[in-house]
Amino acid sequence: MEEQKYLAHISPDGRKQTVEEHLEGTAALCGKFASAFGCREQGEALGSMHDVGKCSEEFQRRLLGGRIVDHATAGAVECAKLDLLWAACCIIGHHGGLPDVGNLTDGSDSPTMIGRLRRACQSGGIPKYSLPFAPRRTTPPKGYAKDGITDSFLIRMLYSCLVDADYLDTEAFMLGDRSARSKGESMTALRDKLNEFIKPWFPPGNDLNRLRCSILKSCIQKGECSRGLYTLTVPTGGGKTIASLAFALSHAVKNGLDRVI
Repeated sequence: MEEQKYLAHISPDGRKQTVEEHLEGTAALCGKFASAFGCREQGEALGSMHDVGKCSEEFQRRLLGGRIVDHATAGAVECAKLDLLWAACCIIGHHGGLPDVGNLTDGSDSPTMIGRLRRACQSGGIPKYSLPFAPRRTTPPKGYAKDGITDSFLIRMLYSCLVDADYLDTEAFMLGDRSARSKGESMTALRDKLNEFIKPWFPPGNDLNRLRCSILKSCIQKGECSRGLYTLTVPTGGGKTIASLAFALSHAVKNGLDRVI
């Protein structure tokens, strides 16, 4: 008997993308994005597991106009079985946003990740699904379990990679040859645009704007420093949004970085 091929997407012109094709494409992109901070292996693992919940009869009916079903929790369940809670966090929220992790006292009615995992383990909690391949254990991201801030940062970075990769692989399939994207403008061009935007602010005309401009100039100057961790502590109304963006673009140009998050 021929093995059933579960579908991830059906394009407007009737083309079909299997779940395996979508997982492979997303894994490749997610790994590429995460390699920028040394997490290619973890990115590939996320991409390969994020949509295994689409391998269910309920989701296949959804593709044909059926009711909305939860297809994100299944991949998180499989990661939790391997004690990869950092991966479960990213996958369980890859459509609705990162949930609170919660704690072990959360019941199945809780909206936290622990609550959703408990609910998934109950009969009928999520649609019954098949695995297109055996999940593989992967090592945690470098630095994970060091402290809460580091863990939170790594999860958010990997989550961002997964969401982008999922969206882009889906877009490429759904639009076909029309999905080619521009690489966008360079960091230098973006910095120059921001400099043109803030040029009318100088010289400042009152005491408050003098303070704001002083903060802004300081951030631009600090952007010329070497790579590292920097903090900006400014009261409400001090112009933090533009000042922090000015720092980021200046820092990216100075140090040859290719994106600002």
